[in-house]
Amino acid sequence: MRKILVSLTLILLSTFMMATAQKAYKVVYKLAGQQSGWGNLLVSNQQTYYYTTSQLEVPQEAPKSEKIMGYSPPTPTIERDESKAKNSRVLYYRANNKPLLYVERVTDNLFSVSDDLVINWTIVAQENKKIGGYACQKATAQVRGRDFEVWFTTEIQASGGPWKLYNLSGLILEAVSTDKNYQFLFEKIETIDEPTANLKYSFKNPILTYQQYVAEVDKYQQFQTDELQKKSEGGWKSIFSDAKTTGMTMKTMNIEKTLEKVYTANVKK
Repeated sequence: MRKILVSLTLILLSTFMMATAQKAYKVVYKLAGQQSGWGNLLVSNQQTYYYTTSQLEVPQEAPKSEKIMGYSPPTPTIERDESKAKNSRVLYYRANNKPLLYVERVTDNLFSVSDDLVINWTIVAQENKKIGGYACQKATAQVRGRDFEVWFTTEIQASGGPWKLYNLSGLILEAVSTDKNYQFLFEKIETIDEPTANLKYSFKNPILTYQQYVAEVDKYQQFQTDELQKKSEGGWKSIFSDAKTTGMTMKTMNIEKTLEKVYTANVKK
């Protein structure tokens, strides 16, 4: 009798744990605008991480080596905790109540960055639509100088979104910047095993703050501009002769407008 009671207790406990376990999901987005390829978001009650691929099916391969320009960089590349981890050179990782960690993609150094960005959304209550069969609400916010409109659902027991978009009470299934340059369009969603979603990643030092990262981008773009100026100066003189010009400009085409830097190098007579 005692064995039966113990068995029943274990069965009930197991059933309760299964019923109350948090599901994990994978959302795939079609990227459009200045992006191409596919965005992949894995989300559980422990963490979210987002990475991009050129193909719909994630290739099982190691990240390609990156070209280094002009100097020896630190090596803040991603270390995976298992050999079968997905190919995700550019990874955005967020654990509960902790800053976002990611490997930046603007400079050739591939710095690791810790970003304490907080997004304050405005929910547009009167606008609703269905995406992938889920009822979604609209929300808007300015994210680092660019305005975004997103659609999120509370019908899925998860929260998060692509890239750095988060801080809503549901899962973001679609996000588009108002200038249409950056679009994350819903492709599909699937339920996955929670252990699969909770892969652990570590980021090598140095881990920069966002402000330090912006400074590194500034130095990187100025270096590129100066080098181009040196190579082009003779040709400019022959073309413009003694005409006064405004010199050259270079912009970082990045999803964050605060990283867009404009440099001017005056042409010497």
